[in-house]
Amino acid sequence: MFRIENLNDDVDATPETVDIKDLVEELWHDVNGDELYNYDLTETSVTGNMPISEMEARRLKWKTNMDD
Repeated sequence: MFRIENLNDDVDATPETVDIKDLVEELWHDVNGDELYNYDLTETSVTGNMPISEMEARRLKWKTNMDD
């Protein structure tokens, strides 16, 4: 498991795109020296205990007096 965090506080900065698959393969090769085969990537909550899709489904939807 690894976490990617944006440390740039500059609101005017150009957004960066990160290819997670390439990053994982590069990190694996740097550490182990061989190729990585047959793996799955799953985006999870910050705590890593549930997939992001489940987290979004469980998210509380607050209603205010401005909502329809």
